Amino acid sequence: MILREVATTWWVTDRRLVLSMDWTFSSTKKLERLLKSLEKKQKALLASYHEQVGIIVKNPKDGSILHGDLSSYFSWDWTFSGVSLRICYKVVETDKHIYLVYFGSRENFYRDLKKYIFK
Repeated sequence: MILREVATTWWVTDRRLVLSMDWTFSSTKKLERLLKSLEKKQKALLASYHEQVGIIVKNPKDGSILHGDLSSYFSWDWTFSGVSLRICYKVVETDKHIYLVYFGSRENFYRDLKKYIFK
């Protein structure tokens, strides 16, 4: 279990505990596997990802609302080392919970996201 801190946001990476203001969040298993593979290869990218998650947890509605059949999801965009990256997440207001669904580069992001969500 690894405890991480990003701008007063604490969470444990094994998806058990998340504490940030009033919002909690969790990740899908596929996203957790992807992040685990980044721990060995791309530590700077993983650190950037965690910074962005900290920003999302502070203001979950700041992301872009997706359209069409993905209208219940939000997308958060940022650039890391010249590559445009995105995080897709779903906000559940009643539970004050954020589900981190998918993470990847802008290229084919929405096509891959739809494949993942609507298998």
